[in-house]
Amino acid sequence: MKASRVAHKLHRTLTKHLSGHIRAHATVPESQPVRVLIPDPSADGKPVTGAHSYVVDEVLPLFSGSCGEVALRGIGNAAEAGNVLLLTSPSGFPIKVDMRGTVTKPAIDRVASGEGAAELKRALSAARNRNRRNTETRILRVAGLHCSAVWLHHPADPERDTFIPYTRNFAGVRVGRSYSRARFEALLKKHATQAILRWYARYEKTATIEAPATQPARAASAGTH
Repeated sequence: MKASRVAHKLHRTLTKHLSGHIRAHATVPESQPVRVLIPDPSADGKPVTGAHSYVVDEVLPLFSGSCGEVALRGIGNAAEAGNVLLLTSPSGFPIKVDMRGTVTKPAIDRVASGEGAAELKRALSAARNRNRRNTETRILRVAGLHCSAVWLHHPADPERDTFIPYTRNFAGVRVGRSYSRARFEALLKKHATQAILRWYARYEKTATIEAPATQPARAASAGTH
């Protein structure tokens, strides 16, 4: 990711959305015009920072799957759905940005600070402490279960993948805990299936309650012929 190539659109988009978020949520000293810094990995050393500088620390590919897809096939068919960015504010607190599209054609879905961003940073730190040789760091999200996790992916041997959830969820997994792929996928499939069955149970109950109300009208209509 060359800063000179992606900075223009990504910088402009991030600055716009960060400014709105900061005006709404941050303290007075940080409600000044912001400066977004996108480091160039090919350059040596850290970027020069300053007052009101927000540094992009991570740009992580986001993979997403529906409850139905997870219940039927697990996470093997999770599709790339954008990126999750982690930034550091001038005072050191993390900011998480959910982004659709690509870094050259960005569209921001959400900017969040607080506990969710802090949990993501902790999960990334835990992933970094593991064996990272020949791995890719991703984000996996199953929105229907409110589950997002740092995904340490081994392209040559996916069964060695590790997952660390960072959102409170309905998938039966604990925030901050490390899971093997087999265990994580089994829990997601189980709870996705249960969520679908609960939805159908509510649907059938609603349909049963509403059906008798329509029957007299139909009977009356039939009697007029």
